[in-house]
Amino acid sequence: MVTPNYKQSDQLRSVNFKSGVTITPPKDYCLDRKLLVNTKEAGFGMVLPCLDASADVEVGLITVTVVANDPKIATQKNWISSRGNQRNLLRDQRFRAVKHGPLEQIVGMQEDGWQLVESNKRYTNILTLYVPNYEKVTEKTALTRLRGLLKSIKQEPDNTVIIETENGPVMRPRARPFS
Repeated sequence: MVTPNYKQSDQLRSVNFKSGVTITPPKDYCLDRKLLVNTKEAGFGMVLPCLDASADVEVGLITVTVVANDPKIATQKNWISSRGNQRNLLRDQRFRAVKHGPLEQIVGMQEDGWQLVESNKRYTNILTLYVPNYEKVTEKTALTRLRGLLKSIKQEPDNTVIIETENGPVMRPRARPFS
């Protein structure tokens, strides 16, 4: 895969997906308008250093995928719960090194990258770090970068309460949103 020409006019400082998720990358990082996919069930974006970055930025790029979980399917949690003995991770996170196959490989980037997956009741967030061939990134550095970006993903609050009835669960809107 080759990224298209990255221009100032294509840079976005923030994006609101149809699913109710907002991504606002850290200072000096932008989303590429040409590389966004936005549906009600999922969103995808690529985070790169902004062309007008005012400070030294860490090289590489990060892909962000946010998928709405289907409450009827329990498979979203299975991968998270099978994370083994990973230390320093929250209960709903998984971090690992990944080998990019021919379809995921980006020209000029290493075959090996890093991936952080976080799942909650509503969404699964998948962040993948691609590192240039000339750069060396440790596991700790990769985890720090991915967690920093994960903090910038904001989800629309869930303002519904589930109550049980004779016929099964019913979604009832809340009179007031949670504070």
